[in-house]
Amino acid sequence: ALRLVPAMYRLTAPQVRRSLPNPAPKGKDSFIAVPRSSPVTSENAKNTACAQAQPFRKFSFAISALDIFAASWYNKIMEKVFFAKRENFPSTERLMQAVFSAHYGIRDARIVRGENGKPFLEGNALFFSVSHTEKLYFAAVSEENIGIDAEPTDREIHLPALLSRFPAAERSEIADKTDFLRHWTARESGTKWMGGTLADAFSRLSYSEGRLYYRALPLPVNVSHFDREGHIVALCREKGSADAEFIPFGLL
Repeated sequence: ALRLVPAMYRLTAPQVRRSLPNPAPKGKDSFIAVPRSSPVTSENAKNTACAQAQPFRKFSFAISALDIFAASWYNKIMEKVFFAKRENFPSTERLMQAVFSAHYGIRDARIVRGENGKPFLEGNALFFSVSHTEKLYFAAVSEENIGIDAEPTDREIHLPALLSRFPAAERSEIADKTDFLRHWTARESGTKWMGGTLADAFSRLSYSEGRLYYRALPLPVNVSHFDREGHIVALCREKGSADAEFIPFGLL
């Protein structure tokens, strides 16, 4: 009998997990083989087999309990969102290197980009996404693929021109600037989750009734919005809780 190790304990090459736009499976299942005793033909043999199997039964039970715990924990992932003044970091790469060093003990973090330009932390399974506005950086770090976008609530926008490029179903949900910013940040966070471009946010993605769509097909993601530091912040991820931990970083 085979007992599968929970997904959160798999050792998987980050390149496999980062095949976008469609998130790839997290690699082949690692497994632990639990031997099953041979058929018994006598009471003595039966007793011997039971005694030999007992340690494996205990181990099997432990793995089953671990499965339950893992599923519960994995579905309650809480992302960390670090925010910092742009003037304190010359680039998003320097910001992320400082975050990984200070909060995750990862020294000399190397940021690389995939074929579609999406940034990754080389040699580590952590995912991250960064958004910047005129004054602040917002950087989300998670154990699952994630996208983040932030827009200042005092941003000046011309609604009629922008809404003309939105589908009718989405336009009907946008009554003011705040509604627009929630829809726009949802689109942008989804684009970063996929590793797309700004053109994707306009032409291929849409957001209505709390769901994100790619060319009219629903994406398997959740989008959550937060009001932080005078910004509307959107997080796009497949799992995770509805909340996130916002952490000031550097001198604010």
